[in-house]
Amino acid sequence: MVTKEDIIALTNIKKRKEFINGWEQWPLLVEVPELDLVVRREDLPDGSAICASFYEGTADLIRFGDDAGKMVNRPRFCLLKPGKKFRPDNTSESYLVEHLMGLRTKLKGEKNSENADAQETNDDLSNQ
Repeated sequence: MVTKEDIIALTNIKKRKEFINGWEQWPLLVEVPELDLVVRREDLPDGSAICASFYEGTADLIRFGDDAGKMVNRPRFCLLKPGKKFRPDNTSESYLVEHLMGLRTKLKGEKNSENADAQETNDDLSNQ
């Protein structure tokens, strides 16, 4: 599982996209060789998770940019809210980046609150 510190370290869009594109390093959820299917899942500190489904035979046509007209095989991502079960989906990279950004903001706020509480405790102890 990714730690709070790992998420807080995702300080910009590039780092968040690198995290998402590192899906092949995530824990294996299921592999079905007969279907050339691999599903990986990364659990996040807030109870949500990102799943990446990869079918060896599924390719998409690139429509824009330098690779326009090429067929590229890439995973399908699914953002799971806390307590929800996996379902095949195609959550966009931009939505995943946005989720990671919001989670980072939330975790930073919690960490700042914990640090303030720790400082207050230290102040209380030093005043005794």
